[in-house]
Amino acid sequence: MIDKSKKPKPAAVYHWSTACAQQFDAGHFKVKTQGRLYGVVSPHARWGVSKTIKGLSLLVFAGPVLEDFARHPRWGGCFFKGWLGQYWTRAFGDYRWEPEDMVRCGSVVLVTRGRIAAITDIGRLWDQRARVWIMRLLDLVHPGLAATLAAILILEDHPDWPGHSWANDMSTFLQHHQPQLWQWEVMAVVFGVWVLFTLFGGEWLKRRQSTRPEGWENDLWRAVSMAKAQGLLPQDYDIGLVVSQSQGHSQAEGLDPLG
Repeated sequence: MIDKSKKPKPAAVYHWSTACAQQFDAGHFKVKTQGRLYGVVSPHARWGVSKTIKGLSLLVFAGPVLEDFARHPRWGGCFFKGWLGQYWTRAFGDYRWEPEDMVRCGSVVLVTRGRIAAITDIGRLWDQRARVWIMRLLDLVHPGLAATLAAILILEDHPDWPGHSWANDMSTFLQHHQPQLWQWEVMAVVFGVWVLFTLFGGEWLKRRQSTRPEGWENDLWRAVSMAKAQGLLPQDYDIGLVVSQSQGHSQAEGLDPLG
């Protein structure tokens, strides 16, 4: 019987980096986004951050290392990241691995085992903690405002319910000071604009197209072959890509276009 309580893991998690592949020989990934290492399930992902990355290297996490990754939550201000299949490390901190648990081939770094490690730089530690708390605050503000407005709208129409007097006073106050915002139609438009900006605002602001290092598909194919030859991955391990060798180079096609 299949255990439905456990969600299936992706075959691999990919992270495009603006750093050169050689910089990861030390086995240290310094997090910059809310204290987590983010990734997608296809190196071909052209959505969200992956669309604007000027990639110099590709980090591939496959095998036992996937136990350190979880799907991004599908709630909060960045709910779309979970819906689009983004993953992140399970806990706050940098990510480290040993040289014997990785292979580097050209622009590709393939890691099979690692661990979440404490951020030792105090300045970067406080910066990442601040980013976490800012996002948590935003996650509370949006639903809190929505719940307050909904309570006012419902309670003011029910004189017998507790809280009617408060709701009526708040409704009168809002209609007097902000009458243009006290309409369902306008509220819907404001909410819609917020959702669109959350989903696409970063792309509108950056207006950048991603770049990939030349020959990265061939590097990926060779890195997987090397990992299998060194016993880091089973011989029958499938990284979830269609990888074939043709005329001296490889071609890889992601199975999940959204990543």
